[in-house]
Amino acid sequence: MRWLFLFLLAGCAPGPTPGDPSAASECGGHGHLHGTACHCDRGYEAPVEDQGTCVPVGSGDGAAGGSSGGAAGGGAAVTPEGVTLEPTMAQGRYASTHGGGEVWRYGARSGTFTLSIESYTEYGGPTRPGPFTLRPEDASLATCGTCLLLRRGSERYLPVVTAGATVTFSALGRRAGERFSGTVDRALEFRQVTIDGQTYATSDVPNGKRLSVAPFPFDVALVSPECGGYGHRHGSTCHCDPGYQLDPTNPLNCVPR
Repeated sequence: MRWLFLFLLAGCAPGPTPGDPSAASECGGHGHLHGTACHCDRGYEAPVEDQGTCVPVGSGDGAAGGSSGGAAGGGAAVTPEGVTLEPTMAQGRYASTHGGGEVWRYGARSGTFTLSIESYTEYGGPTRPGPFTLRPEDASLATCGTCLLLRRGSERYLPVVTAGATVTFSALGRRAGERFSGTVDRALEFRQVTIDGQTYATSDVPNGKRLSVAPFPFDVALVSPECGGYGHRHGSTCHCDPGYQLDPTNPLNCVPR
């Protein structure tokens, strides 16, 4: 199962307790608050400009208006905007998936951008450190094994995968405190896209914007997954995912039923 992991770079604070009538409207009914920002359910995200609500993934994108001319849709080609990322406020997590695979997740801010890097073994991502050559599948959020996503306001960008584009993973830790790190080895062009909130199918925005992103490193110490990676915290207990229940010895952990 794939889900879009959106890092919310704010301190955590207790949310509503189970049964609290305010929970229905919390984060638009599609997530839960941590501090002043939302952790959103699968298929939803918190816009950079309003982190107190959750909306369908890609719903803020638009194919008309606000986009520079581009090659997609028959418009004239434009010079991509040059971008140098300097990741800050980074967070990272590791989890095993319901299908027995593994996923590493990294999120950071860089000026007006939010950067997400996710690597899924079930979708062909690496299982050990070393260079990883991006594949055509990595150009879509529905099929990527190594997923590189940039967000700026309502805009979403994914890479244009060309021959020789690689990400070198120097560390793929699996425990809290271990590292998830590496380098995007060469400049990549990113194109503006829309993303289906249910299937993650990715479509280029006609005449959409382009970014030329300089090579950049990423490095973060992994933190323990919330509720064992199978739920989310509400107050002093967890709301567990389907198929999981509260650990009878630890109300902040979820275990298989």
